[in-house]
Amino acid sequence: NGRVTAMPKTQQEIVRLTRDVESGQQVYMQLLNKEQELKITEASTVGDVRIVDPAITQPGVLKPKKGLIILGAIILGLMLSIVGVLLRSLFNRGIESPQVLEEHGISVYASIPLSEWQKARDSVKTIKGIKRYKQSQLLAVGNPTDLAIEAIRSLRTSLHFAMMQAQNNVLMMTGVSPSIGKTFVCANLAAVISQTNKRV
Repeated sequence: NGRVTAMPKTQQEIVRLTRDVESGQQVYMQLLNKEQELKITEASTVGDVRIVDPAITQPGVLKPKKGLIILGAIILGLMLSIVGVLLRSLFNRGIESPQVLEEHGISVYASIPLSEWQKARDSVKTIKGIKRYKQSQLLAVGNPTDLAIEAIRSLRTSLHFAMMQAQNNVLMMTGVSPSIGKTFVCANLAAVISQTNKRV
């Protein structure tokens, strides 16, 4: 490169063009070789296709009935939509968001998410048809930084201010169905409150 740089511009241009020509020739030779290889491969391939029976064409042209297809698609779409709406309303009878409660004038103190850490540790044994739960560590003790515990701490604070105007300090936990998380919330809320040196 240093020698080429030292040459006059005309000779530099000649050197550059010579290199371009050599590079183009190499590419051209490679393409020719590839073409020869493909021709040899094509010539060595023996076809094993033969006509068994000649094709027979219909005398008339068959056309789809466009109007009937559109009418069937509309009817099928309406039926599927009605079935989908009915199934959704049948299986989705719960409250989807806290905003639904707030729209009805019900106070929402906290929204507690499902704890994957607790779910992985809760296991059920079936012995003689009776469900028995293994003893599992409280989430507030085992994983105090879990999002569910942060939500329960927020619930503790909200309850503290809400119960300042109450006539007593009695708190009842209930739910709309079994296994909805009443015991989980009660136990962990008690643990979180006890961490502030208060009696539960």
